[in-house]
Amino acid sequence: GPGGACKTTIADLLSCHPRFVRHLSITTRPPRLGARLSEYRHVTVDEFADLESRGALIDIHHVKDGPSYGMSEPPIAADGVVTLAITSAEGIARLRTHLADRWHILVVLIDALDAVIDARLIGRGDGPSDIERRRRSRDAERRSRRIADLIVGNAPAEQCAQEIMTLLNVAASS
Repeated sequence: GPGGACKTTIADLLSCHPRFVRHLSITTRPPRLGARLSEYRHVTVDEFADLESRGALIDIHHVKDGPSYGMSEPPIAADGVVTLAITSAEGIARLRTHLADRWHILVVLIDALDAVIDARLIGRGDGPSDIERRRRSRDAERRSRRIADLIVGNAPAEQCAQEIMTLLNVAASS
């Protein structure tokens, strides 16, 4: 879903449950002020370039005049454990290409109203140019609805997490 739609918050809520484990994306972006360590694995530009040149990343996205983002192949989780990965609509297609023979990929699009997303972006300290760039990318992310298995949003993060757990038949108290 679009930046600011609460993807990380929902993934954090789910990963508190023993049936879920997070797989972190890698970025050259410096951590945001007050950011949780669970959001990304932060690396230098040289470290990212090394991972990319060695073929260690299955999903790579370079933002024009901005940071790079990537994802390594997630390790195989124990039976019954769901690996959570946050990526873009473009990243989903690449993950499906690389992992379809080994993984079942459930795509959850997390969305929210534009005014809610803008307030979250401002609240987390995104600057005007970042907010404008994210506004431009929202339409593309929203067009990805056709590849989503489930769409959640426009609700508190806790409710969205519960909706995902219900779909996967995971008891909240497990």
